Amino acid sequence: GSFESTDYGTLDRSLAVGDLAFADGDHGWSLYSQSVARTQNGGASWQTVRVIPEHTAPELRAITAASAEKIWAVGVGGTMFTSADGGATWGAVDPATSNTLVDVAFGSVSVGWAVGGASLQRTTNGGTSWFPVSPDARYSWDGVAAPSESLACFTGRDGTAARDCIVRT
Repeated sequence: GSFESTDYGTLDRSLAVGDLAFADGDHGWSLYSQSVARTQNGGASWQTVRVIPEHTAPELRAITAASAEKIWAVGVGGTMFTSADGGATWGAVDPATSNTLVDVAFGSVSVGWAVGGASLQRTTNGGTSWFPVSPDARYSWDGVAAPSESLACFTGRDGTAARDCIVRT
C-alpha cells in the first residue's frame, strides 16, 4: 500500500496535541490540555473550542466520538466533559470517580467505558450516569476500546505479576 501525507490546516503549535478521534471521514477532534480542535471537513480546517473553563486546573487526557454529534473527553481528577452538538459546546459530567481517567470509548451512543489507574467506569444510558465496575484491584487500567455495545477490551498492568494484560468483556 501507499500513504499520502498532506498538511491540512494549522493548530496553535505552542500546544501539545494529545488524543485524536474521528466519527467519520469528515468529523474529527484533536485534544490538547483544556481545549479541543474540531474539523468538519476531514482536517482541511480546524476550529479550537475551550472545553474546561479558564482558570481551572484539570487537564484532558483522552477523547472519543460516539457519533458525529456526541463527543466525550476525560482527564485528571476524574474530569469528564461531553458535547451533544459535535463539539461546539461542552458540559461537565460526574464520572463517579476522582481518579485520573486516561482513556474513554463508546461501543454505541448508549454504552461507554472510561478507565484510569484502578478505576473502570461504565455507562449504559449515554453517559447520563456512570457507575464503577468492580474489576480485580490488582490491575491498573490504561486503555479501552469498544468496537460494539456488547464488547469492550481493556489494557492495563497486572501489579501482582508485573506484566501487561488485555481483558475483554
